[in-house]
Amino acid sequence: MSRRRTVRCAWPVAALFVATAHAGPGGSVGVASEYVYRGVSQTSGDPSAQIDLHYYAQQNWYAGLWAASVRRGDDRTTAELNAYLGYNFAIAADWNGSLSFVHYDYPWNRPRRSYAYDELTGTLAYADRVFLSVAASPDTSFERTYDRSTRSAAFAYDLALHQPIWRGWSADAGVGYYDVRRQLDAGYLYYSAGLGYRWRSLQLQLLYIGTNASAKRLFYENAAHEWTLAALWRF
Repeated sequence: MSRRRTVRCAWPVAALFVATAHAGPGGSVGVASEYVYRGVSQTSGDPSAQIDLHYYAQQNWYAGLWAASVRRGDDRTTAELNAYLGYNFAIAADWNGSLSFVHYDYPWNRPRRSYAYDELTGTLAYADRVFLSVAASPDTSFERTYDRSTRSAAFAYDLALHQPIWRGWSADAGVGYYDVRRQLDAGYLYYSAGLGYRWRSLQLQLLYIGTNASAKRLFYENAAHEWTLAALWRF
C-alpha cells in the first residue's frame, strides 16, 4: 500500500487531493488565494501561505507539522499549526483506510480567542478515486457575537471524488456536513467542484466552494460562495 496524506491547501474536503509519499522526510510549500476549510474562510478573504513538513515510516505510520497564515474576523494575521500523527492500511484490492489524529493550534491568537482543539479522523478510500471521511472532536469551540461557545463534541462527514481526465488534469468534487449543534445550535453543508493539474512536483487546484443557508447564518461573509486557486510544490 502506498503511503498517503491529504493536502490541506485551500481544499475544504479532507480527501480531495491525495498524493503518494515515500518513506522518509518530505514536505511542501504552497499559497492559496484564500484558505477555506469546511466551507468557511480562515483568512477573511486574504491569501494564505502554507507549509508542511512530515516523516513517513516504513510501517505506514506518518507524523508531521502543517502551518498556514490565517486571519479571523478583526484579528491580525497569525498562524494555524496542525501537529498530526496517522496510520495507513490496506483493506482489500483497491480499498485503503487511514486513521489520523490532529491537534489544531493558534499560538499567536489572543488567549480569550483560543480556538485550539483535537480531532480524530477515519478515512475509507477506493482506488484513489472515492474518499469517505468521518472526523470527531471532543473539544471544539467557536467565537460567538459576544462570547465564546463552550467546548463540546463536533463531527464532520465528507465525501470526495477525484477523477483523472487527461495527462496531469483531474476533476475534483466534494460535499460535507459539519455537525456543530452543541456549540452553535446548528450544523451546515459545504461543497466544492473544480479542476486540478499536476506537473512533476507542482500541483494546482481551482475550485468553486459553496455552503448552504445555515452556514451563512452562522458565519456571515466568511461562509464561502466563491472560486479559490491554490498552488503547491512538493519536496
